[in-house]
This record gives sequence, structure tokens and C-alpha cells, in this order.
Amino acid sequence: MQIVDGVLNIDAKIDNEQITLLSKMILQQIEQVKEICVDTSNGVVSSALFSLLASVKKTAPHIHIALLEGDVAQIEGIGKMSIDIRG
Repeated sequence: MQIVDGVLNIDAKIDNEQITLLSKMILQQIEQVKEICVDTSNGVVSSALFSLLASVKKTAPHIHIALLEGDVAQIEGIGKMSIDIRG
């Protein structure tokens, strides 16, 4: 996972170990991230990804995370989902 031109692309099939590494990378480079794109076309392996994304959005509200900002997200293998992180 790399940040290219401010965009971090994530495959939603990452496991918990990879999510831990991802969270450390985001913390170290959060000022470089403008957008996080999550590919959910192959489903989601761990719900910890949603917690990480919600935490990032609360910490850095300027980061665009389409998965969290739409009314409803369509996720393969799960269906429609909505996350309210307004807190």
C-alpha cells in the first residue's frame, strides 16, 4: 500500500495483520493523505478496516473516504451498508 498523489488505495480483503501495518503507515504519513479509496468489489475480510477508517476520518476530517461519506455503500458478499461516524 502506497500513497500516490495523496491517494491511498486499499483492497478491502486485507487481514488484521495488514490492517495493523496500514494503521501505522497512515499515522506516520497522515499529512500526505488526501483521499482513501477502498476496493470492496471482492468483499471484506475484517471489520477492523471499518474501525480504522472511522478513526482516520475522526482524526483527520479533511481526508476524503468515499466508503464512509456516501449514504449507502454496496459491498460484495455483505450487501448495502451505512456507517454513521458523526459521533
